[in-house]
Amino acid sequence: MATNKRPECYNGQQNLKASGVEISFTTEQVDEWIKCSKDPIYFIKKYVKVIHVDRGTVPFALHSYQERLILAYHENRKVIALAPRQYGKCCQEDTLINIRNKETGEVRTIKMGEFHEMCKMV
Repeated sequence: MATNKRPECYNGQQNLKASGVEISFTTEQVDEWIKCSKDPIYFIKKYVKVIHVDRGTVPFALHSYQERLILAYHENRKVIALAPRQYGKCCQEDTLINIRNKETGEVRTIKMGEFHEMCKMV
């Protein structure tokens, strides 16, 4: 059975490159890449999109507190933030966390994604 998925695209999405696909950059694209790496707010405002229930794909609109938090992360090696639920934060799957076995006291380091999967099994 043939599929319409192109191997250079992620999950059939034309705008998303698959892992390992080599691409050539123009000088302007390299300059833009560097600009985005130095200014995460610029990158988010220009390139990050979200799906709105009524309006479809729209630019991600940051609140001022989100901008301050992003800049704190970008400009500092270590950041502590007192942040409530639904504050616009997230963790990546490969973020390392320490867990302790309540019965044995053993402490081990695992990835956040592994922890999430463990929680599903309980």
